[in-house]
Amino acid sequence: MSKWMAALAAALVACGGHSANQSELGSGPLLPLEVGNKWVYKVTDGYTMQIQSKTTSVAEFKAMDGSKAGIQAYVVRSDMGNTTSITWLEKQPEQIRRHREDSLVAGQLTEIRVVDPWSLRAPGAIPTAGQKVDDIFREDSFNPAGALTMSKPFAFQWTVDSVSEKVTVPAGEFTTVRMTRQSAGGKDKVVWWTPGVGKIKELDSNALLEELESYQLASPPSP
Repeated sequence: MSKWMAALAAALVACGGHSANQSELGSGPLLPLEVGNKWVYKVTDGYTMQIQSKTTSVAEFKAMDGSKAGIQAYVVRSDMGNTTSITWLEKQPEQIRRHREDSLVAGQLTEIRVVDPWSLRAPGAIPTAGQKVDDIFREDSFNPAGALTMSKPFAFQWTVDSVSEKVTVPAGEFTTVRMTRQSAGGKDKVVWWTPGVGKIKELDSNALLEELESYQLASPPSP
């Protein structure tokens, strides 16, 4: 069994039974974007078992420029160790769209990735169990000087596995929407969301597991 499959099996075993109905999810967006919102995750490397802390926060809401001029986006910052990613997310009724992502090491910009037209970060509303969503886009990578270094197409499909799965993480027990993203090569990641709270857990194909430790919301989630 691969490390990915072993980690996925362990993650699924850690999930409790299913809720009786979807109403237990509460209400609100799967990814609440509001300036000041913050999430702290315990990140475990399934290969080395090294544990780190990752902090993700909504820093500001601003207009994008360049090829994305005119798009109003939330700027979301994630810090883990000496690495930082800064992501521009547009909120639409049907999707949270990822348009750009900057990578920094020790505060120094190393790469800019621009997504054409956009990639799916999360559904804009609670989806239906069994629903499938295609996620097809291209990423153009630039160095800090602005020179194009790579252009790569991606084709994924998201599947809504469950809308009533209970999971337990360091922050507590949550009823979640579980979604799997896969490509022609197989499963790429599994993400668990709770409406009004955000991402509860994520497991990617590199056996990297993120589990919510704490969160702070500018507006509390609805019951």
